Amino acid sequence: MRFRITAGLMIRGGIMSGWPRSALRTFFAAVAFMALVVVALGGPANANGVNAALKIRWFAGVVALTSSVILLVFGRLPKSYPNNGESLGEPTPTSPTIGQVVESMRQISHRYKSDVLYLFQQVLHDPSQYLTRATEIAHINDGSLKQDVTLNYAIHDATAEMISEAGEKTILLPLMRLKKGTMLDNLELWDTNDRPLAALLQSETYGILAYVIDKLFRQAYFGDTQEAQTRALSDFEAKLFWTLVDLVCHVGRVSSEVKEAIFGLLSPNLVGSAASPTGAPSTVDKVAVKRLIEFCDFFSSYYLIIVEAPLPVGSRLILRYSRTIPIYEQTATFTDRLRVRLGLSPFGFTYPLTLPFDAHSYHFRMPAGSARFLVDQRLIDSQNGRSVNQATYAGENPRPYLRLRHHSGLPYAHFYTRGLNQVPRHDLWTRIEFDEVPPGVLGGAAVISTTCAILIWFFTLIQPGLRGVNTNTDMPALLLALPAFAATFVGHSAERVLRSSIASYAGLAIAGVTSACSALVYIANANHKSLYTINHFTLFNGLVRLSNIDISWVILALIASLSSAYLVEVLRDKVRWYMRMLERWRKLA
Repeated sequence: MRFRITAGLMIRGGIMSGWPRSALRTFFAAVAFMALVVVALGGPANANGVNAALKIRWFAGVVALTSSVILLVFGRLPKSYPNNGESLGEPTPTSPTIGQVVESMRQISHRYKSDVLYLFQQVLHDPSQYLTRATEIAHINDGSLKQDVTLNYAIHDATAEMISEAGEKTILLPLMRLKKGTMLDNLELWDTNDRPLAALLQSETYGILAYVIDKLFRQAYFGDTQEAQTRALSDFEAKLFWTLVDLVCHVGRVSSEVKEAIFGLLSPNLVGSAASPTGAPSTVDKVAVKRLIEFCDFFSSYYLIIVEAPLPVGSRLILRYSRTIPIYEQTATFTDRLRVRLGLSPFGFTYPLTLPFDAHSYHFRMPAGSARFLVDQRLIDSQNGRSVNQATYAGENPRPYLRLRHHSGLPYAHFYTRGLNQVPRHDLWTRIEFDEVPPGVLGGAAVISTTCAILIWFFTLIQPGLRGVNTNTDMPALLLALPAFAATFVGHSAERVLRSSIASYAGLAIAGVTSACSALVYIANANHKSLYTINHFTLFNGLVRLSNIDISWVILALIASLSSAYLVEVLRDKVRWYMRMLERWRKLA
């Protein structure tokens, strides 16, 4: 009993989770494979009848079944897998202190003039007034997406003129709004002349955000006069102001309960509070209070990437940036999960869209890659999972314009919108699905599978091994080399196969397996071994007569036939569907 308990603890405790576990799984896999070989080829060719076949192979069958069960038990991953004991672990948020924010505000006020900061505040509050067009392209890489973004600004207001007249050569622009906790990978920034840009430090961003909160706070409760912008805050007003700063500059996300309690101190009427607390400032500008609440609420969940850009000579300014982002929802559907398990390149992509709510005009494109075409593209509201269409914004005035490619057959996805910046911001995603251009690898797989089926049926009917027919001794090599030769003939490569459909991949795999099994059965028959031999069989009143046929050939022939028939049907449907999509572009627009 003590030995059983110790062995169980060793298996669960981690001794069996390393290389001994892999070694045992390899051992039992080899045992199961050899037992299956004995089950298939362990009996002589003249052992007719089910009972004789079972008597010869029953022990090997029990061994194969037992080894398979043990493999299933060892194959279960422990709850602690993967072992992250030596990793960094979750990052610990470190929010700035009041003293650090005050020092950052002091440095910002000395480095940038008030007109530069005021222009930044205006762009941050209403980016669509300055951001005229945003173009976003997502390139498909191995295991990730490369995001290339081009932003077109029009800096032509009175503030920009004052900055130019004051001799300033740089301005501040909010480039990216990201959810807190998002990690930027391979971020690169360029200006109009393709010169690298540098983003501001996080501490500098805290100072600028505190500056914006200070301006909104004073405008909401003291007015927009010069005296209001410089007067000292009372103790309660100072505590309330720094509470807002801490809310925005907090590294982690803040719960909705905490935000409601803070916003209740700002404007009881707006958030439904019963009465103002003692010492609370009286509202002067309700619109400014609402803007202050919206600003703090948004940046309690998001953080900013700010760049220092050169002031354009004219009014137009172009900024570009690129970064690497993960491929989201790689296992969203059963087909996606199956492609991941088979090691195939993804066909479906889910991409978050944030820039449509900042720019008046927005374009998103995703090239499909070599030998692929667009099957479907749709918009999704990630908060509720519902599809977004024209009817979603039917009640908005003015109504946004939305257009995307749908069942187009083109080698790229394209989404265009204008006026979406005038509707409330929400988490908008686009789901894109590609497929290989037919016939592609699927057509080659159908040819290979059909060829293998014909050859296997030929060997099934003539039975060269069992009947002693004088055949070429290189037949097994021919059966093994046929799929590889056919794949080379139709122009397949490993890269093309990985970018093919699941049907193509499965068809090629079945053709390879049936060819290998056919070669093994041929060698076994030549040595007078068979799984089960049919003495005599007639069909259709003697029209079809079979005698001394190994059942293994019949099984392999049926598998190859079903596989080739399925691939041909799938290929026909895809070709017809693809041609129907191309019919939409028969006439010039």
